[in-house]
Amino acid sequence: MSLAKKLRPHAVNLGLVAAAIAGTAVWLADRATVSTGEAVVRRKKLLEAWRADDLTEVVIAAHGRTTRVRRGAADANGQRAWEIEVDGRHYAAEEPRVDALIASLELGVYERAVSAGSVDRAAFGLDAPGVTIAIAMGARSYRVAVGGPAPSPAGAAYAEVNGRGVVVVTKELVASLDVTPESLRARAIAPVAASDLAEVRIDGLGGPRHLVRASWGGGRGGGFRFDGSTVEGRARADALVVDRVLGSLEQLRADEFVADDVADRASQREVTVTLVPKDKDAKATVIDLGGPCPGRDDHVIAIRREPSRLGACVGKALVEPLGVPADKLVDRRLVGSPIDEVTEVDLRAGDTHVDLARSGPAWHLRAPTDRAIEAEAGRAFVDALLRVTADRLVTTAEASGAALDKPRAVVRIRSVGGGAIAGDSGALPRDPAADRVEVLEVGGEVDGRVAVRRVEDDVVALIPKDQAAALFPSELALRPLKLLDEPVGRVRSVRVEAAGRVQRFDQIAGVGFRYLEPTGQAIDQGLAGDLATMIGGLTAARWVAGRDDGSFGINPPRVVVEAAFGDDGEAAPRRVRLLIGAATADGAFARLDGGPVFVAPRVLEQTAERWLVDRNALLFVPADLARVSLADAAGKRRLAVERTASGAFQVAGPGGDGPEASRRAASVREAFGQLLPEGAVTLGKAPAREGFDKPRLTVTVELLPGKASVGAAPPEGGKPLVARLIVGSADAWQGTSVVYVRREGVDATYAVARARVQPLLDALGVE
Repeated sequence: MSLAKKLRPHAVNLGLVAAAIAGTAVWLADRATVSTGEAVVRRKKLLEAWRADDLTEVVIAAHGRTTRVRRGAADANGQRAWEIEVDGRHYAAEEPRVDALIASLELGVYERAVSAGSVDRAAFGLDAPGVTIAIAMGARSYRVAVGGPAPSPAGAAYAEVNGRGVVVVTKELVASLDVTPESLRARAIAPVAASDLAEVRIDGLGGPRHLVRASWGGGRGGGFRFDGSTVEGRARADALVVDRVLGSLEQLRADEFVADDVADRASQREVTVTLVPKDKDAKATVIDLGGPCPGRDDHVIAIRREPSRLGACVGKALVEPLGVPADKLVDRRLVGSPIDEVTEVDLRAGDTHVDLARSGPAWHLRAPTDRAIEAEAGRAFVDALLRVTADRLVTTAEASGAALDKPRAVVRIRSVGGGAIAGDSGALPRDPAADRVEVLEVGGEVDGRVAVRRVEDDVVALIPKDQAAALFPSELALRPLKLLDEPVGRVRSVRVEAAGRVQRFDQIAGVGFRYLEPTGQAIDQGLAGDLATMIGGLTAARWVAGRDDGSFGINPPRVVVEAAFGDDGEAAPRRVRLLIGAATADGAFARLDGGPVFVAPRVLEQTAERWLVDRNALLFVPADLARVSLADAAGKRRLAVERTASGAFQVAGPGGDGPEASRRAASVREAFGQLLPEGAVTLGKAPAREGFDKPRLTVTVELLPGKASVGAAPPEGGKPLVARLIVGSADAWQGTSVVYVRREGVDATYAVARARVQPLLDALGVE
């Protein structure tokens, strides 16, 4: 049978194959040519065609060095990262920088073409170009050569491109193509994402800190514990501190690459970091840090030894968090989950049981009764648990006398995500979607502290007794936190006894607050209103105990506040008595009318303990000033600033002209608009420590006729007011750097923030 007859039954299939081959040939030919449409679209582009999918290599020759840019092997996700080769050595590429270079080649445009007859290759610098770039894109390839400067536009240069000839390109395009090998190298010293880490080992400065992923979950810094090779055992690591360490590693970048021999000589290996990835087939990253970087005092040497060698200068500030000692890395909190992830809380002690569950933004009590809980009260209850922190951690063996085998109470806290399967003993979570359940077993006392076993990592936390109450079930802790709800307008009178002094004031409708004691003083309406508002809307930070057992410092109290509430003319106003005792981390223990013990907010405690004396005595309106005179203690330095007929303020006397004098005058004037004190600190004679025996500065203020200090009536008869302020010593008051100031005729010392007084001191040149 002839070949034609044999193939006749397959004619259709053969035709399809032939058509496919022909189509492929046409496609390949098309890939190698530039279509009319593409030519139109890219008529001003540097390269006449672009085939992104076919791009295999870019070779840059510049500054006497050659850099090859290629796509690396595909990773597990099919992604192919850029790699570079320099002087025969391979490096990871700085992806954004390479992408920018590729974008410049694809999208870069030229200014104008140069006719072939006008090209002078030598004069244009094209015989020995400073930069050449070879681009391989499958069937097409290009060579871009950047030569010498062109006459216009400014900074432009000549370039030669196959398919375009000689063109002029802008200085911006020249800059984007003129790259060094170092600019394309990846600068990350630790190129491992925190979420991909199985172990973090830090040695050297700060001691050995060896962390591994635990069987519970967590965010970037959560879910780590010590690996058991050090004295910390397998204790849980503090998520916030670990997060700072990991953040420092992620920001550890090469500000300057250093040759291997130079890096080895400068290295002092103060800290060694080993990062082990979760991927068993991936190599660990090993980094040595320490030793001054040559010529850069604020940098240290970093040598990455594995998986690839890299020497660099890195910022010293980024290395400091890596020296955190192990005891700062240990998590001393009883509960590791953040409050927003907690979904259930269960406390049991004997027959007493409290079971609380999140219900949307609020909470629901499931035991001992079934009822809704105010969102604020529920959050405060859970927050109190989460804030319990150990003074120190010990092993179970060290706490053997604390009766942990028969705990007095058991706490279970469930939180979403990242939990371990029961019985899981692996280093990594076996079910990242499972809930995390933390169990706390409350035992007896060790060294005067309550022992609590954290089952999760099998360590025992020794906590202060006053914090242990949060671990025992009590519906008291779920009471509404709002104790009083009286509008400030119903506050009739308030009596405050604190720091050995008594203050009493009342409120007159339409007039405001007035002092009843001490007599002869004006009350600060703002401070009195703040205290009245806080008392009328008294809200507990948290509940503590049903009764006072004598450990809360309430008997006798440190502060007593008595208040009466009622409308005008009401015969029998409501009266309350608040006792404030010992300070706590978040306020102070308190009782209202003999009720349960709670924690009162710190701001209430601070306001009740301060004098409520009017603070306006030192405050003047700058526009009311006629003259201000400054003098130091010895009277050797003096300065006067006065208002002129035009309304301008200038330094009086010789030397009052010029920019410097104007600056001093403006500084003095503006200082008087901000002299509001933080508060009064002394009534009566000033003690020696306030420094008025030898004042630093005396200020005499003369106002325009009919004017007075803020909130005060002007002098009778239209006389101009003259006030004298005396500046004493510096001190710290309620956490603020202050200067003591008195005004003659006002029997009180005020604490004024130093920053408010400083312009006056600077104007006179007084320290």
